[in-house]
Amino acid sequence: MNVWIGALAAIASITRAWPQVFRLLKKNSAVEGVSVLTWCIGTAGQSGWVIYAIGNHVVPAIISNTLNDIGCIAVLFAACRVRSDARSTVVRSLIPMLVIEMIVLGIFGATKVGIIVAVLSAITFVPQVVRVLRKSGEGVSQFTWILITLSTVLWGIYGILIHKLILSYPTLIILPSGLIVLAVTLRKPPSSTVVEVVDAAL
Repeated sequence: MNVWIGALAAIASITRAWPQVFRLLKKNSAVEGVSVLTWCIGTAGQSGWVIYAIGNHVVPAIISNTLNDIGCIAVLFAACRVRSDARSTVVRSLIPMLVIEMIVLGIFGATKVGIIVAVLSAITFVPQVVRVLRKSGEGVSQFTWILITLSTVLWGIYGILIHKLILSYPTLIILPSGLIVLAVTLRKPPSSTVVEVVDAAL
């Protein structure tokens, strides 16, 4: 059962960023509701989880976080193409986080990096929550947030099952954050999730 939960968590994690990438690149799509800082923290967090997973031999986490990191980076590239403020946010926030992770890895090892990325994972989506509550959910992919919520629940269960609670702790903050973003974006009248998935596939 542990393997199946880990595999489902990995699949949900790997695919979660891509609907947002397609939404950002969609012509004439409003993107002001998308938090670039959230995706910077997500990229740094995924990189750190890869380091932690390699050091602790958690194979599903190695695979899913590497592929999820690629998705987060794709969101940042897409955001930089359509938003003038995105590049400066990436430089100011992502680069320092990655440097700190490398310093901690060099001094303390992979397990201590896990503590940092657990904190990063927990706060990853807070900027997105603040942005949708202050501005709007324009441009935020509902399908991405369904996948984020699903993967969060699955990683929480998987961490409990394999007795690695560091994988479960971020769920306590990520899950409510995901639900808030979903609630805000779902109550607005943009395209339904089904239409968004079809549009993303085209």
